[in-house]
Amino acid sequence: MCRTASARFARMQFLSLSICHPALSLRPSMAVQLFTFAKFRREMTAQQKNDAYRTVYLLLAAGLAIPGFKDFKVGPPLDKRGTRGYEFALTVEFEDMKAYSNYIPHAHHILVSEFINAFSEGTPLAYQIDTTRVVKL
Repeated sequence: MCRTASARFARMQFLSLSICHPALSLRPSMAVQLFTFAKFRREMTAQQKNDAYRTVYLLLAAGLAIPGFKDFKVGPPLDKRGTRGYEFALTVEFEDMKAYSNYIPHAHHILVSEFINAFSEGTPLAYQIDTTRVVKL
């Protein structure tokens, strides 16, 4: 198959999946998603790592009371291959860009950030995406 035909076929597959599968729909559900990845300090025990996951989970659960803070997930990688040493991850979903922008200077974000920085080796990686933007195929 030539490149043009392959691209056309891939696009048709995606479009048919997005129509049939709600998770692949082009309709936006959340506007901004924040990802944070961290490496634990080398001297941390398995119990200390579990305590860190639990503490961040509880801190983020309290964040649900903040306007625009919609959902979160915290946990270790399912498969360590390809993680480049990052053993801690979290994601937070915000209603819109305004909610995300308001959260960054918020005392709750500062508390969570300071806690994560305290157990991290090096600087954690933070990455944000606007889930309402559709990439052209």
